Amino acid sequence: MNVVGILLAAGSANRMGLDKLVTPLCGKSALARSMDALVQGGCDGLVFVTSPATCAVVDKLDCPVPYCVVEGGETRTDSVRNGLAAADGTIAVIHDAARCFVAPELVSACIESAKAFGSGVASLPVTDT
Repeated sequence: MNVVGILLAAGSANRMGLDKLVTPLCGKSALARSMDALVQGGCDGLVFVTSPATCAVVDKLDCPVPYCVVEGGETRTDSVRNGLAAADGTIAVIHDAARCFVAPELVSACIESAKAFGSGVASLPVTDT
């Protein structure tokens, strides 16, 4: 089965005041960390759904799998739709690039669930703070 990761990176980061996806975090951007998690988790290819500002950064990443870049939409739903339209695979893994500390094992578990049951949703227990 061909597994395509759709990496949502089209947000404006208005609340933060800077583009959190491309700002280095311990030497590596959130975008690069999320890309690595999807690839290590089992994605055979990627679709980067980006804003115009993030688009230029994607081509500088060292992506080890085939990928394409599409423009995000007005809403997250529109961005997901754009990513799915560009995806060429049997299974689509949709991930928010800002959630860059997802474990590759969680991605892999979702893929295995999709293979076995037709879908897979990542969830973790809530931690009371």
